[in-house]
Amino acid sequence: MSVDAAAPVPSALRVVPAGTTTKSVPLVALPGPLSLRTERTERSTKTRNGSIDALRIGAILAVITIHTVSPLTAAAVVPRYSAAWWLGTIWNVSALWCVPVFVMISGSLVLTRPIESATAFYRRRLQRIGIPLVFWSALYLLLRATVFHERLTGSTAAHDVARGQPFLQMYYLFVIAGLYVVAPAVQIVLRHVGDRRLATLALVVLAADTFDYTLKAFFEVGGTNALTEWVPFLGYFLAGAWIARRSAALTLRGRRWLYPAVFFAAAGLTIVLTAVMCARFGWTGAGRYFLGYQSPTVVVMSLAVFAWVTSRAATRQRRPRKWLSQLGTATFGVFLVHPLFLVPLFLHVQRPHDVLSVTLLVPAAVLAIWVLSTALTLGASRVPVVRRLVS
Repeated sequence: MSVDAAAPVPSALRVVPAGTTTKSVPLVALPGPLSLRTERTERSTKTRNGSIDALRIGAILAVITIHTVSPLTAAAVVPRYSAAWWLGTIWNVSALWCVPVFVMISGSLVLTRPIESATAFYRRRLQRIGIPLVFWSALYLLLRATVFHERLTGSTAAHDVARGQPFLQMYYLFVIAGLYVVAPAVQIVLRHVGDRRLATLALVVLAADTFDYTLKAFFEVGGTNALTEWVPFLGYFLAGAWIARRSAALTLRGRRWLYPAVFFAAAGLTIVLTAVMCARFGWTGAGRYFLGYQSPTVVVMSLAVFAWVTSRAATRQRRPRKWLSQLGTATFGVFLVHPLFLVPLFLHVQRPHDVLSVTLLVPAAVLAIWVLSTALTLGASRVPVVRRLVS
């Protein structure tokens, strides 16, 4: 998963290799997620599928997992290549598909719908993203300076907002807002593009995003800001639209047995290559190259997960149970609020640091944070004014 040394991160989530003093190592933001906005139009359509809601729930659990175990992979809690390090890295890598899949879900929902006027599109979607973006960015900046015990100046806060990274996970609202800006134009193009051309377009853009990410990781060139955070995710956005097309999904269904094998092969390769790169480059952009959302192996993992679920959903158009729909809808709010539980937890409780605790406490912490975040989201969604902040 991609990390950025300049992104803000609370002291409880600072990634500093074990045995190294905090002063000698730059702070590294934990990988932060996501595109979780469930379209309200989807709620009223008969095509809503329980498999996609289940995918959302699995993805938000993966998001929380990454935020929990990333310091282990960075060797901030345990020695690198210890048994606990390998186990933590397995947890980490196994969850890396979450953010790309959230983007593909958004692409499948937004880009496959009938074209509407750009004015109506922007008014409905950007307002829904804009209110949470402003509120939660301001709240987390305040928490960084108070509860999270970070020395935050006005210039630093302004710099972080300009970069689109007011807090470790908030950059993704800038990603979604940017993708929404270009979506109407992309919709027009895709209306006249067949499955094969769309597949080619998506793969070409994904390859370009991967190449750009490679240049940034190894040569320290390029980068994004609040206005361009969406660019590295455009390939996933297009891939979601392609794979979600019924004809493409039915074609992919014939190879469903292959996708889990591809996923586990890519995940295993990511773990091994991460160990090799960290040994060679340390915890640098090059060292954590294969943990990036645009790394070749993560691209393969993410496409495999989304293709597997979507091809299954294409032949099972059954409405999901009410509780599954509610939990799927709540993932946007869970994404926004889960640091309110995660950061205080690791400010006061030691992270899992041995094989037993990594094996047992990581899933326990992830599940507890998810349950609390979901309860808060569902409760807030019942309050008329507050609802706009989480749903």
